[in-house]
Amino acid sequence: MNSEIAKLKSIITDSMYNYMEEYGGVSYSQVHVEECKTILDTFINSFSNNNLDIEESLLKVEEVVLALNELNSRCDSELIETDQREDICKLIDLVLESAGHKFDFDTTEVWREW
Repeated sequence: MNSEIAKLKSIITDSMYNYMEEYGGVSYSQVHVEECKTILDTFINSFSNNNLDIEESLLKVEEVVLALNELNSRCDSELIETDQREDICKLIDLVLESAGHKFDFDTTEVWREW
């Protein structure tokens, strides 16, 4: 994983933890943030061999978005807020770019509920 991707993943999950600690009373816990980390790691690691073609890459995007939809839904749509949404989309774009795929559209929009 390149350092920019790792840094962005850390920003995403740290902001979830910080919000939870600062405001309390949210519909998610540390377990949910850890699950989000696992979902993002699974996505990132699926590109480790850099042999995915465009169709396979978009399938991986669909899988990560649907998994995040389901997780966020279980958290009453509180886990992924605007800042996290923007950063997750940016992370997905960075992973795709590092695998040699550049898109001029939001690859998450078709499936994204967060």
